[in-house]
Amino acid sequence: MVESGVPDLRSGLGKRIGRDRQFFLTTLSSFEKIGQIVHVGCPDTQGPFNLTASIIGSDVFLAVYDTPEIVHRLLQLVTETCIAFIKFHKKNVNEPIG
Repeated sequence: MVESGVPDLRSGLGKRIGRDRQFFLTTLSSFEKIGQIVHVGCPDTQGPFNLTASIIGSDVFLAVYDTPEIVHRLLQLVTETCIAFIKFHKKNVNEPIG
């Protein structure tokens, strides 16, 4: 997984989020007044350690001790993926990166 790098943001869950995002944007555009008030924002990606723990499971704390280099590499990948995903999503909803 770590060797594969940042995954394609348009596949898997990213594909589903893209479909949902498009649905909400299309639906909001049909209602001018609501569209001025309600905005589609960035999904909650959680934090890198939380996501890493979801990948490894409850053994994540043992892995930090037993194989810190692997955990570090996974944390790096998860962090890079989160940043790429947030930038990708914000671009698609015209939300400023800041």
